[in-house]
Amino acid sequence: MVTAALTGVIAVNASRVLHSTLENALSQQIRQGSDLFLNFLKWQSMNMEVWDNQPIVKVFFKSPALAVLSRSGLEAYLSRTCDQAPWIADILLVDHDTVLYDHAFPRARPSGNPGRGRCFGPNC
Repeated sequence: MVTAALTGVIAVNASRVLHSTLENALSQQIRQGSDLFLNFLKWQSMNMEVWDNQPIVKVFFKSPALAVLSRSGLEAYLSRTCDQAPWIADILLVDHDTVLYDHAFPRARPSGNPGRGRCFGPNC
């Protein structure tokens, strides 16, 4: 009888310790995952700032006439820059609620559509 009571107490204590350990491990994993995701978002935000400051991108906002001529260069730049970023499906250049350029990557397009950008400006 004493053995059964001690075994029961030990089992309950072990269960509490195991539960506490699992809760701590889970909360630590959630914090680490959250930190990794926030770092990823920060990195992507920095990439967007770099892309925004590229002359080939600025042409689309400053000179619509030159945008037509630099379209293939922009397509090559975006394809090369985002080649190792499978999470990027589409890049839009937007000015005052107007889409100037839409670059969808081949992996994001339905089959049969090439990954070419579309120009929406008045001079395209």
